[in-house]
Amino acid sequence: LSAMQNFTFANNFLGYIYRTGKGVQQNYAKSKMHYEIASRKYHASSFYELGSFYSNGEGVDVNIEKAIECFLLVIKINDEKNLEHYSRNFFKYDGLSFKFDRTYYLAYNNIGVISLIEPSYFNILKAEKCLKITGFSEYCFGKNNLGVFYQFYLNKIEYAEHMYLEASTKKFSLAQFNLGFLREIEGKTDESID
Repeated sequence: LSAMQNFTFANNFLGYIYRTGKGVQQNYAKSKMHYEIASRKYHASSFYELGSFYSNGEGVDVNIEKAIECFLLVIKINDEKNLEHYSRNFFKYDGLSFKFDRTYYLAYNNIGVISLIEPSYFNILKAEKCLKITGFSEYCFGKNNLGVFYQFYLNKIEYAEHMYLEASTKKFSLAQFNLGFLREIEGKTDESID
């Protein structure tokens, strides 16, 4: 009922359950439809999910251009929310912190990865900028991916090790694997990952 009344959260949630098949039969077409309805209300998470559909080819043909367009909208929505918050509260507080939702960092992460692996979009400077934004956030996936970038694209082994270690301390298993692998090839196998 809520979804039929165009409640953004309800449509976004239905998009999620149809995409994952939690409690219903998995259906990418229905999922995409609900995310599109929610995105009409400028819902950042819905744009992120649509971008993921296009970048992964889930129920649609892979379309990197549309994926990037969706990810850029996620970033824009978060930036606008923070600017509005800042302008409303500028004279009320001595210090303000900006709050970005998880999709903000995921969108930057995905644009960074696309900038590295898609030949027609290859741009190492854009990748570095995007991956630094996610890598210096609190999210482990960003720290890990920035570590991968430092290790395999810039050959900055100490930087890579630092990023893997930061993500590993939060028990992010992929970063723990990457840190172990890095230390193995660098001959530092006696160092603890904990």
